[in-house]
Amino acid sequence: MAATHRWLGLGELPNGPVVEYLARSLSAFYALVGALLLVMASDLERYWPLVRFLAVATVLMSVPFTRVDLAAGRTGWWTPWEGPQGGGGGASFCEALAFWLT
Repeated sequence: MAATHRWLGLGELPNGPVVEYLARSLSAFYALVGALLLVMASDLERYWPLVRFLAVATVLMSVPFTRVDLAAGRTGWWTPWEGPQGGGGGASFCEALAFWLT
């Protein structure tokens, strides 16, 4: 994680219990969400309401993600990639699944 932090141009990764906790717990949470998405992908017709909710939520979350990035001083490629691009990805995902299911 420290090497990736440096590679992204963020300097040295702070060393402390809160940073360690957040980095590890967020990684575990992303693994859990990935597993959930695989389960949902195994039966799209059954899980379509949840897929649609997640796609819409992703689009809506692009607004606070963009605001948080800007407030934290993240500029350059980071903010457009995480905020508006993430929202666009959620919308595209929802459109692709809707096309596939019809």
